[in-house]
Amino acid sequence: MKKILSILVILSSLSAYAMSDFQIITEYDLKYCPAQETKNSEITPYDLPDNGQVWRIGNRRWTPAYESLYSKWIEAELNDSFLIDLDIKADCADIVFFARAVFARMNNLPFSIHTVKASNFQTKWKDLKSNTIWDIKNWKKSYAQDERFKAALTQWADSAGQYHLKQDIYPIKVLENKILTNQLRSGQVLISPGHASIVNIQRDAFLPYKLTTSKIPAEIRVVPLVVRSLGAGYSFNSWKPIINCKGKFKTVPAKMMENYSPTYDPSFEEADIVDKIQMQLRNKFNPGITREDEIFMAYNEVKQLVETLKLKVQERIEAVDLGYSKFVETSASDHFKSQGSMKFGRQSKKNKIKLEEFKNQSLDYLNIFPVKNQNSHNLYYSHSTPSRDLRLRDLMRNIFNLLPYLDDQRVQATLTSLIEYEFEYDEDKHLSIYHVFLIDILSPFSSQPWSPPKDRWLSKEYANTNFAADPLKFLEDRYYQGKKILQNEEGRKKIEQIIKNYLTNI
Repeated sequence: MKKILSILVILSSLSAYAMSDFQIITEYDLKYCPAQETKNSEITPYDLPDNGQVWRIGNRRWTPAYESLYSKWIEAELNDSFLIDLDIKADCADIVFFARAVFARMNNLPFSIHTVKASNFQTKWKDLKSNTIWDIKNWKKSYAQDERFKAALTQWADSAGQYHLKQDIYPIKVLENKILTNQLRSGQVLISPGHASIVNIQRDAFLPYKLTTSKIPAEIRVVPLVVRSLGAGYSFNSWKPIINCKGKFKTVPAKMMENYSPTYDPSFEEADIVDKIQMQLRNKFNPGITREDEIFMAYNEVKQLVETLKLKVQERIEAVDLGYSKFVETSASDHFKSQGSMKFGRQSKKNKIKLEEFKNQSLDYLNIFPVKNQNSHNLYYSHSTPSRDLRLRDLMRNIFNLLPYLDDQRVQATLTSLIEYEFEYDEDKHLSIYHVFLIDILSPFSSQPWSPPKDRWLSKEYANTNFAADPLKFLEDRYYQGKKILQNEEGRKKIEQIIKNYLTNI
């Protein structure tokens, strides 16, 4: 009898060893592909040995329960050091894929980027070490040990861009008559023209609706939580379920999803729609919040934003200095001068633009990809700063959006900290973050790497504008439409004097 049982165990083990993930059909698969029967649905990924795939999935699927866990994981784990912890470069589309892929890997869930044929089923990295079972509580350590997954993630990043997302996500409606539905949650993808972000709702924050996003070029960088406006052409998107339909894994068509929205939401074009979303989320997560609690939460958020802003200013300083020196001293500059024009375009479509026209336009490299001369392209890709500049504006506007919720004492402390943080933008010349903000709302400074440092930090219109006479009123007229950010007149005069003194001395 024991011998028979041993034989059965061996046969069972051999059967599991030979089994493919494609031979496992679950009840969840039947939900979207009913013309089949469940098969081997009790087999978990841990019952299956390593067969060379990036990871096995067995009977795991992206059920609503896992989607809920993914949302909670995003809120808890997708912080500003995410890319640093992974030690991997990412632009805006990459980080969207990375977050989904890491969670899928640690939970043995299916993952794919269909348009570049990337998936957990690939075996091209089979010779690399795989950490078969991840420790979910210590996922960063498991990630560091999984050479196969890291190699796959790096190649997927090199292959995939924002336009590849369309096959794996679908637009949803989150507002009904300007009231939030229950569809908005962390882990969803906000798509805007030329950009992608991850919705990352922070329930204990004063402004709960946040976004995690990286930028171009792909780098290992701090990815702070920011708030951005919504506009025409924007859409919130959920991930399509991945199911086994008759032995083939595929994404479920968007039209089969209950919350599918075939059109963009016109409410996004309203200037105050983000404020409304924030207020509704705040009331949902923190009902009955007191004014004192509001001040405390908002000020904590402001302090974090200021510290992140300092990091981003330093990042831009390095990009400006290095970019200018390289464009002046390398063959890229010679190429521009000798050719007088550049070829650019995608998918064999070629266009020409004259050098002087190019210099006078605020084009980022996405609009000139691929530049024919690779050296020129690489330098422009690395040292132009349109995305860095957008991030600076996001952070500064987030700070100033929070000021009206603070009391006068904390407003003064915030503005003073922005003024006192100075940096050298040219030899023996200094500016503060506050000054950069004032300049940029007049006219965006240059993002082009061949511009000298002065032009990268000071807009042309600055020379003809005097905002030192009444700096707070200038800010309010330009940015707050006349709303006072300091109500106390004595405090107002004090901070205005501090600003005037700074502006006079630069």
